[in-house]
Amino acid sequence: MTQPNKIIFVTFRKEGVHRYPAAATDPKLATGDWDDVSFLGTDHRHIFHFRVAIEVFHDDRDIEFIQFKRWMERLYGHGELQLDHKSCEMIADDLYHEINAKYPNRWVQIEVSEDGENGAVSTYEAITNVSNLNGTEFEHHNPDANGDGAIDAGELDEMRKQAQAILDKRRDEASNASLLEQIKKLLEEQEARRQLNPFYPIGQPTFPQWPGVGDITID
Repeated sequence: MTQPNKIIFVTFRKEGVHRYPAAATDPKLATGDWDDVSFLGTDHRHIFHFRVAIEVFHDDRDIEFIQFKRWMERLYGHGELQLDHKSCEMIADDLYHEINAKYPNRWVQIEVSEDGENGAVSTYEAITNVSNLNGTEFEHHNPDANGDGAIDAGELDEMRKQAQAILDKRRDEASNASLLEQIKKLLEEQEARRQLNPFYPIGQPTFPQWPGVGDITID
């Protein structure tokens, strides 16, 4: 299971009550000795700590942190969670189903712990055949394009590579824009000096060199 190049994460906490019914009667759990955890069989309270990481496809707030966090908090409503027999792993699975419905086609990792002390981490690969990328520059390559439930790892990897290529292109464009701005600034400085001193020598200014940028000649 490959972690994508770009992920974001948010954290939040919710008060909840759950129990582990088997702990009351299972002799491996209700031992009557130092490792006895039979108390888990009755309702008990925790502050459940959540840490949710999700794949994003570009570097400019593909999913906005605060909105993502508030949306998940609203899933649980107000007051304490009534979780019945559910474990941290089960809580993570339930939350993933909600996330996958709203943000499909993404790698997700969910950590749920009891009071920030002990917990579980569940990782989910992008396996949905429903894409929320239609109409965007990432529309290409749904990893389950034919909807048969079979995910081609090569297709998934190709989708990520193409998304990364788009990001690299954006960075190159930004770098070129920065270079042009530097050239403009140097020319303006040279012209300002010439205005102040008519004898200021006009020649080839020396420009900083950027990787991949050839010599610049100004007539």
